[in-house]
Amino acid sequence: MRPTTFRRSGYLLLAGATVLSLAGCGTASPRTADFGDRSLPPVREDVAPCAAAMLDGDVSRVESAAGKRHATLRIVNTGLTECALRGYGNLQLVGAEGEQLPTNLRRTGEPAQVVLQPGERAVQDLRWSAPAGQGGPADERCVPAPAAVMVTPPSDTETLRVSWPAGAVCDHGRIELTPWHPPREGKE
Repeated sequence: MRPTTFRRSGYLLLAGATVLSLAGCGTASPRTADFGDRSLPPVREDVAPCAAAMLDGDVSRVESAAGKRHATLRIVNTGLTECALRGYGNLQLVGAEGEQLPTNLRRTGEPAQVVLQPGERAVQDLRWSAPAGQGGPADERCVPAPAAVMVTPPSDTETLRVSWPAGAVCDHGRIELTPWHPPREGKE
């Protein structure tokens, strides 16, 4: 019996030491994540999340290539104070009467916080399949051309209506999108 008690005690001691050593990991900077050769900046806890009511937006830079479309969803802080975006939020394609159209989002990339001063922009990159005559195959899985996209910022439940000048979305409304990020120099 004694060897079993000693073995159990040894396992418990080893497990306890492992937990304590892992508890110390990351305490120097709890809000900084390491992604390969780059680190994300710490999250600013003192900045309120951006609300839909303080934003305006548009879809720009619509381009077609090999049956795919690419566009940039841009929003601007129209409020009087800075605000922050972190992550993706949500998008919903809608028709002219506001009816919801199939929208299936595929989120790509690592989110980081973007702090917007009044008048500053943030962007999301969008990609989707295009219908026939617009650089892609004929397909009954295409959503009728949306009139707008309803944008829900991260950490908000209200939406912002943004006109959709980009035509139909195929593959049952599937859109690949990046997290919100600052505009690239000279691109957006």
